[in-house]
Amino acid sequence: MNFTGGCHCGRIEIDFETAIEPSQMDVRACQCGFCRKHNSLAVSDPNGQIVIRIAGAEAQSSYEFGLRTAAYIVCGRCGVYVAAATLQAPRRAIVVLSSLRNRERFAQPARPVYYDNENREERLARRQRTWTPATIALVA
Repeated sequence: MNFTGGCHCGRIEIDFETAIEPSQMDVRACQCGFCRKHNSLAVSDPNGQIVIRIAGAEAQSSYEFGLRTAAYIVCGRCGVYVAAATLQAPRRAIVVLSSLRNRERFAQPARPVYYDNENREERLARRQRTWTPATIALVA
């Protein structure tokens, strides 16, 4: 199954491919301050694929905090938080559910998750194990 979406103004587009039925996919509600302030719910599939296309470098405003192991991708024009991606190769990402069309198909109740006790190595390992392989491309 392929799910598409992106930011409000259309300068960031997302394609999320997964074999997991969306009604069965684990929906996570990270409890860090950034995710709580954005009321973010995220999904990922370690066997899927995410392609994030950004229309021009000025369209992306990425934010790193804490252990600086991921970039939180926010549209620099409309301000919508759409995804988070690891900084190192191989790239892995999560999709913010509100950025997807047909998001109502992801019917599992959001599961609160807490990662405050992870050190840098544990966080990197978890993301490589559970986040989705990703390609991020700047397009004209």
